[in-house]
Amino acid sequence: MSIGQPQLMEPGSPFPAQMQGHWIAEEDPSMEVVISRNELTWRGKPMSYLEKTLTEGEEGVVMVELTLPDQMEGDAIILVAMPGALLSAYNDHFAANFVKAGA
Repeated sequence: MSIGQPQLMEPGSPFPAQMQGHWIAEEDPSMEVVISRNELTWRGKPMSYLEKTLTEGEEGVVMVELTLPDQMEGDAIILVAMPGALLSAYNDHFAANFVKAGA
């Protein structure tokens, strides 16, 4: 897969269209993520972030890296949207795969 150059997204800009919606973890349906415009809700709680960086790959794959307040090494959250209504979220401490609710 060819990966484009990471691009810092403008403050307040929405997450990519492929990431928008209500997502449920494959292995733990109680873990939900909702992405609406530029807002991210994780397990029912709004998640604050300082900035987001977009990287586009081939075949519709899109990656966004979130820089968090008081971030330590390995804390950045990486979201990867893939064709077929799939979303992965991971950092050095966890990894989860999500499917679009109702899909």
